[in-house]
Amino acid sequence: MRMIENETSLLLEVMVQAKTWVLSKHFDGFPKDSDFQLKTEELPEPKDGEVLLEAVFLSVDPYMRPFSRVRMKEGEVMIGTQVAKVIQSKNPAFPVGSHVVGRCGWRTHTLSDGTGLVPIMAEWPQDVSLSLALGTIGMPGLTALYGIEEVLGLQKGETLLVNAAAGAVGSVVGQIAKIKGCKVVGSTGSDAKVAFLKELGFDEAFNYKTVGSLEEALKKAAPEGYDCMFENVGGSFSSVALHQMKNFGRIAVCGSISVYNDSTPQEGPYPHLTMIFKQIKMEGFMQSRWEHKNPESLKRLVGWLKEGKIQSREHVTKALRRCQLLSWGCCRETTSERPSSQSEHGVEDSISNNNYHIHLNMKDEQYTGTDTYRMREDMRSFISTVTEDAFSLLCSTCNSTCDQQRSRLLTPPHQSRPSAIQQDSSACYPEYTFSSAGIMVHEVTDLDDFQKQLKNAGDKLVMVDFTAVWCGPCKQISPYFHELAAEYTNVVFLKVDVDDAEASVCGYVHEANREQWDVSASCEINCMPTFVVYRAGKKLEELSGANREKLLEMLKKHM
Repeated sequence: MRMIENETSLLLEVMVQAKTWVLSKHFDGFPKDSDFQLKTEELPEPKDGEVLLEAVFLSVDPYMRPFSRVRMKEGEVMIGTQVAKVIQSKNPAFPVGSHVVGRCGWRTHTLSDGTGLVPIMAEWPQDVSLSLALGTIGMPGLTALYGIEEVLGLQKGETLLVNAAAGAVGSVVGQIAKIKGCKVVGSTGSDAKVAFLKELGFDEAFNYKTVGSLEEALKKAAPEGYDCMFENVGGSFSSVALHQMKNFGRIAVCGSISVYNDSTPQEGPYPHLTMIFKQIKMEGFMQSRWEHKNPESLKRLVGWLKEGKIQSREHVTKALRRCQLLSWGCCRETTSERPSSQSEHGVEDSISNNNYHIHLNMKDEQYTGTDTYRMREDMRSFISTVTEDAFSLLCSTCNSTCDQQRSRLLTPPHQSRPSAIQQDSSACYPEYTFSSAGIMVHEVTDLDDFQKQLKNAGDKLVMVDFTAVWCGPCKQISPYFHELAAEYTNVVFLKVDVDDAEASVCGYVHEANREQWDVSASCEINCMPTFVVYRAGKKLEELSGANREKLLEMLKKHM
């Protein structure tokens, strides 16, 4: 239990509970929802030498897939690294308010004796997100650096091949190689990622899923062959690439994501003859081998980042419930050397395969006496077990879903006014969940994209859902909106998050002043969710505060 002083100098008691994702069953093939279980654990006060940590960012990395079977028992908290804030301390090495990196796993709070905790470096730039301590200025960046310098010994003028090149490690590998004056060729799994690699300065990049022949693509990118290869994938890609290596080539083996989801090990083909005749050196490694060099290496990475020599792209999402979804995505993204049958708006392509981070929205702000209900909802939001597209309206009594309409669940984070709903629910309702697999609802974040979607729809009906993560009815109606998308495939379904989308989108759709648009002050939208129906670029109807029946009625009316 900890005490938080509010604005009126009163003390609020907040029970410290850790929400944890537990591996309930070892993966058999691709991970499933049933392989995990969300649990709650009450934590005691820290003893002498201990600290209480509150997670700020969690990492979701492909290595977790094979490591979980080797290093975990069923029933243990899912492994993983996090950036955490010290909220209580009886260890002088970790003062309250400081941040650390630790292998705490998928949990919101951790009681630690300090073993394995690494303080965020004192030279950390103020304008750089701490999430990069799990990416470019963390384990992935160090892996890239040590693979290039310690394993490959990459020299100026040499040619380097990187597969899974748009990933957290591969993207840094390519950029460091360019700093060293090398030619860099990257392989990745989509045209968008090819463009991304070009932005990073890769000399050549190709989409392995669309090239007619991988062998020909490798030859075209580097007719002279490759001095070095940074191997992240394994499988058939490696077998083909091995033949494109130069004599005395070097290969650094960092990962093998093509086989992470295999139930039984793959066999052959065997590369021995090629390696013998070309005298190729292949070495597997983990960055922990050079852990003693980390302080100086991290400073080098920070320096390159500040100089603009290294760029970083992240996918950051909020709430612990997203861990499952992202873990599926990072394992699926480049798991095979063949095209995926996943929908273009499904899990695979809705998630960047660069850096996966979960931002645990445990606010630094102090809660006032009038906001105690919001504090309760913020804490309890971690209990939700539904996927990204299936938000739930939680019952204040039992944490199950309320199947009734109400005006608000929480106060929007950017507003101070109290919510219209502060009291507990008087009744409990059956849980309502929805599987989002294969459903296509396009999320719009900028005006150009919105206008493009309207134009591409032609004469098709377009339904737009204006939603907000803090809005109870939005959470309640969102699963049904996706159900409609599954049933009415001849209708284009768009979603706009009013907190994430550009103001111009909201202003355009609702014919308000684009420059002055603000959800909290809008004269047109005074209720969430709001649905708008379009056809041929013309707005046909707008419906605010809809329930399931009214939403279906509006849709059928314009079919």
